[in-house]
Amino acid sequence: MARTERSAPRGMSRERWRVRCPLLHRIPKWLTATSPSIFPPLRTHRLARILPRHRLADRSQTDARSACTLRPGVAALVIAACTLAFGYLASHVSAAGGLASLDIPIARWLHAKASPELVTAMFWVSNTQGIAGITVLSLLMGAFLAKNREWNWLLVLLLSVAGGMLLNVLLKDTIRRPRPVFDDPLLTLATWSFPSGHTAGATTFYGVLAAYLTSKTTSMPHRTLVIASAITLLALVAFSRMVLGAHYLSDVLAAIVTSTGWLALCFAAVGTWSRHRLTRASPFDA
Repeated sequence: MARTERSAPRGMSRERWRVRCPLLHRIPKWLTATSPSIFPPLRTHRLARILPRHRLADRSQTDARSACTLRPGVAALVIAACTLAFGYLASHVSAAGGLASLDIPIARWLHAKASPELVTAMFWVSNTQGIAGITVLSLLMGAFLAKNREWNWLLVLLLSVAGGMLLNVLLKDTIRRPRPVFDDPLLTLATWSFPSGHTAGATTFYGVLAAYLTSKTTSMPHRTLVIASAITLLALVAFSRMVLGAHYLSDVLAAIVTSTGWLALCFAAVGTWSRHRLTRASPFDA
C-alpha cells in the first residue's frame, strides 16, 4: 500500500514533525480523507500530544544536558560567595592588611628563588596563555561548537571569555593597584595589577572547556581527570604570573573568584534562556 506523508502542522518544521510524530506521518492519506471523524485532517497533530510523549521526554532530557544549565539557586550561592571573597581581597588590598600583607614577602621570595630554567618555562606559559593565546583557543573551540551546532555552549563561551575579560579591565581601572616592584625585574608592565588578566582569561576558558567535556561523559574517572587538568592549567598560569613578578598572590586569587562568579552568571543566564525557548517552542505545552 502506498503511503503518503502527512504535512506538518502550522508553526512546526517538517524535520521536527518527523522526530516528534514518527507514527502520524505514516498514516495513509486516504484513511484521514475517508474517516474525518476518526482522523480529522486539520487536527491530526493533536494525537502528537499522546503518542510520542516518551520521545518528547527523552528529547527534553537531551536538550537539558546540551543547554549547559546551572540552577539559579546554585548560581546565586556561587556568585554571592565569590562577591564576598572579592570584597574581602579588595578591602585588604586597599588597607594592606589580611591576606594582602603576605603579597610582598611571597613576591620577593619567588623572585629570589626563581632559576633561569623556571623563568624560561614560566615565560612560555605566560605568553601562550595571554590574551592572544586565550583568544586563539576560544576561536578554535568556538569553531568546533559551531560545526557541531552546539549553540548554547557557543553562547556561553562568548559571554564567559569576552565578558570576563571586559570585567577584568573594568576592575583594574577601578581599583588601580600598582604592579610589584623589584630592583631587577623580569617583566615590566605599565598596566594595573589587581586582578590578574591572564588568570581571569584562563579561569573562564578552561572553566567552559571543563564543563563542556564533563557534560559529554558519565564516567566519574573521566570527569575527575578533566576537572583536575583544568585546575592544574589554571594554577600553572597563576603561578607563572607570580614567578615573573607581574602579579601578587591576591591578584591571581581575585581573578579566580571574579571569573568563577562570572561563569556561574553566564551558565545560569544561558540555561534559563534555553529552557524558556524550549518551553515556548514545544507544541505539547499548549
